[in-house]
Amino acid sequence: MKTKHLPLLVLPLLALLLSGCFTKVDRITTKYYILDYKKASENPSLKMTEPFGKTCEVFDTDVVRTYSRSQLVVKEGFSRISYMPWDLWANRLTDAVPNLIVQRLKAYNMFKQVDRNTGDMSPDYYLETSLVNIERVETEQPKAYIRMEFKLREASTNRILVNYLYDTHKPVPPNDVVQLVETYNEMIMEATDIFAARCRLFLEDKPIPTEYPKYSDDPIQRFLGVQTQIVDSQTWDGEMLLELGFDTEAEVHYTYFDLEDEEAPRKEGIFGVPETLKAGRYKLLLGDNQEYPVYVEVKPKMRTTVKGEWAELIVLIQDQSKNKVRLGYNLWRKFLDEYDYYYYGSDTSLGDEDFGQKEKVWILPPGTYMMKLGGGHWNELRDFTTVALNKGDSRLLTVVVDPSGERNYMMGAGLLGNKELALGRKDKHKGAIYLDFNVMASNDVNKDEPVYDISLVGRTENIFDHKHKSLHYTGRSVYSVGLKLDSNSDLKVNPDTYSLKNVLLYTPLRKNKFFRNFSFYGRADVTTHFFDETQHFAENHNVILRDAQGDTLFLGTDQSRVRTKVALYPLRLKEGVGITYRWVPNPKITASIRGGYGWQQDINTRSFTLLGSNLASQIPGDTLRYEIYMEDGSTNDYGIESTLVLSAVNLLKFLTINSSIDVLFPMTKIDRAPRLQSETRFNIKLYRNISMDINFNVEYDKVRRDWLVYNYGSYLRLSLFY
Repeated sequence: MKTKHLPLLVLPLLALLLSGCFTKVDRITTKYYILDYKKASENPSLKMTEPFGKTCEVFDTDVVRTYSRSQLVVKEGFSRISYMPWDLWANRLTDAVPNLIVQRLKAYNMFKQVDRNTGDMSPDYYLETSLVNIERVETEQPKAYIRMEFKLREASTNRILVNYLYDTHKPVPPNDVVQLVETYNEMIMEATDIFAARCRLFLEDKPIPTEYPKYSDDPIQRFLGVQTQIVDSQTWDGEMLLELGFDTEAEVHYTYFDLEDEEAPRKEGIFGVPETLKAGRYKLLLGDNQEYPVYVEVKPKMRTTVKGEWAELIVLIQDQSKNKVRLGYNLWRKFLDEYDYYYYGSDTSLGDEDFGQKEKVWILPPGTYMMKLGGGHWNELRDFTTVALNKGDSRLLTVVVDPSGERNYMMGAGLLGNKELALGRKDKHKGAIYLDFNVMASNDVNKDEPVYDISLVGRTENIFDHKHKSLHYTGRSVYSVGLKLDSNSDLKVNPDTYSLKNVLLYTPLRKNKFFRNFSFYGRADVTTHFFDETQHFAENHNVILRDAQGDTLFLGTDQSRVRTKVALYPLRLKEGVGITYRWVPNPKITASIRGGYGWQQDINTRSFTLLGSNLASQIPGDTLRYEIYMEDGSTNDYGIESTLVLSAVNLLKFLTINSSIDVLFPMTKIDRAPRLQSETRFNIKLYRNISMDINFNVEYDKVRRDWLVYNYGSYLRLSLFY
C-alpha cells in the first residue's frame, strides 16, 4: 500500500520544484555611465581668436586607487566607503577625464597644439592631473565631491609653472545616479575653466594673485574672482561623537549648541551616535539636569571623538541569588567641603523580567554621590551607600537587597565589578523551588456545580536565557506535584503537571531606536504529565470507559477508583511563528503583542472525562446505573494566532501582576470557532520569601467544552532560589 502511494507524494514535490525553477526572476541590469563633453557649458570670455605659440601634451589622469575601479564610489562617514555594484563607468577615468580637458582647451584655442600625444614633436608644456576624490557623500543632503589637482609643467626644466587644486562639493538628489554623473561632468569642466584662466594669465605674463578682486576690468580676473569666491565660500562639515566608557546599548542623551551662532537652537544628541555638524566650537550640556558643560571643537572633514570628560555610574540592584530586582532609588550629590548632600535624581532598577532593556547610565560631574533605596531624605542614614567618582571613571555600583524585607532593604553594597550582569549578559540558567498552599474552585467538569479543593504542591521552575547578537532564546520549564483534598474525595496525591515553553526572538534592527522593539519569533510549548491519574470514590461506583468513537473499553461494577488518564496524555502542543512588538511605557510596566501563524495539537489518548453519573449502559438486560467516562477526541488545528502579554512589577512595592491572552483563529474546514486561553496572576509579597499568588484562568474551546471554562485559586508560597 505504501509503494502505491509513493508517486502521489512525489508529484506535488516535483511540481513545487519545477514551479520554483521556471518562475520568472527579475534580474538587476548593470548601468554604464560616461563623462561627455558639454559644449553649452563653455565660457565665451576664455575663448581666444589667436592661440599662444605653445604646445601642450596632456598626460593620463592619475586616479587614486580607491577610485580607479569601474564602480562608482559612495562615502559613508569620513572613513568608510562602498561601491555601487550595478552602476559602472563605461570608460576608465584615467582616459575619460583628460579627454574632457583636451576638448575644453581646444575649444578655448589657448595653445597652438594641445593633445593627449603630440607625436614626434617635443611639447613646450606637460599638463598633469590627479583625481584624489570623486564620490557621492552620504549625508542628510547627499553631495557630489571632487578633489582634483592640475599642474602645468615646463618640458625643458620640469619646473611647475601653474598649479591649481579644485576641492569642492555640490548637492545632488538622493538615488539619482544620472544626475550624480551630470554633476561630476559639470564640476570637472568648472575646474578646467578655472585652471585655463590661470594658465592664460601666466601666458600673458600677468601675475597670478592669491586673492582675486570680484570686480576688475580684466574679464579673466573677474571670472577668477567670482569662481574663487564661490569655491572658497563652501564650508565642510565635521562629525562629533561622544563615547561611553561602558560597553552598553543603553540610549543616553545630551544637549549641544553652537557657540559661534547666538541664534542657533539647542539640539539633542545620543551617546554613540555621530552628529554631522558644521566646523566650529560647541558647548555640550551633560547629565539628567544638563548642568555639566563640556566644550568641543569640531574640525572640518574629521570626526571629533569626545570621551573621558565626565564620570559614569550604573546602579545594579540584585538579591543574594544574583537575581536582578526592580527597586526605586534616589541619587544625592555632595559638593566639596560641604557636609550636606543635595538631591540629584531618581530611577528604578531593572528586574529579570525586563528583557531587552538596559540599566540606566548616569552621566555625572566628578564628585561624591550617595545612592539611597526607596524614598526619604538622605539624612535618614538608612539603606544607603556612597561612591566617589573622578573624571573618566566608569563605575558599576552593585547593591544587594532583600526585596521582601520590612523597611531595611539593603544587605550590602560596593564596587564589585560584575559588569556583564548589568549590561545584559546575565547567567544562562536560573532555578527556583516553590512550596504552594492552594485553595481552588473550578467548573471544568460541570458548568453549574464547581468543585472545590485544597492542595499542598511542590514546584520546581527552571529558566534558560541566552542572547547572541540579534538572537534571544528563552526556555521555561515547570514541574509540580503534591497532595490534594477536594469536595468529592479524601486526601490523595495531587496529579503532577509539566510544562515547557520555548521562545526564540530574532531582532534584525536591534540598534535602530524606532524598530528595536520589533522582533520575529518562533515558539514551541508542551504541556503534559508523567504519572497516571486516578479518580477515587468516597463510595464504590459502577464505571464504564468509552473511547472517542463511543466503543466500550471497560465496564466494571463496585469500583473504588478508576484510572482516568495515562502517563503523558493529554499531551498539548503549541507552535507558532510571526512578529512581535514590545512596548515599555515605564520601568514598572511592559506590554507585548504578537501575531502570526500557529498550530495546536491536543492528543488525548486514553484521557477520559466524566460524561455523566447515574446513567444507563444501553446494554440489553443491564439494569445497573453507571458513571460513564468518555475519551476526549484528539485535535490538530492551525490558523492565525495572536497573543497579548502584560506585566506590572513592584506596584506599591508589594504587588506584581502578569497577564496573558492567547487566541487562535482556526483555518480548518471542520471548526472555525476561535480558541481563547487567558492566564492572570497576582503576586503579593508578605514577608521575605513568603508571598501569596492569586491565579485566574479562562479557556474557551468549543470542540472540548461548549462553555467558558474558568478556574481560580490562591496560593501561599514559600520560595527558595538556586
